[in-house]
Amino acid sequence: MPERILIVDDEETLRLSMKARLDVAGFTTEVADNGEEALRRMKEQEYDVVLLDIKMPGMGGIEALRHSGIL
Repeated sequence: MPERILIVDDEETLRLSMKARLDVAGFTTEVADNGEEALRRMKEQEYDVVLLDIKMPGMGGIEALRHSGIL
């Protein structure tokens, strides 16, 4: 089974570009455009890797890590 990757970034072009490259490489990828959405997705699904932007409007990456219990 391919590794599951969650890409979290508020910049749509970057988010979708990363998704396209990882999809071609054979990974299963999903995207979120903010920390709140990332937390919702992580509660619903387990991911092997989360690529998380640190600075985003609303909840940034560090705050999302704190809410997730990782930090």
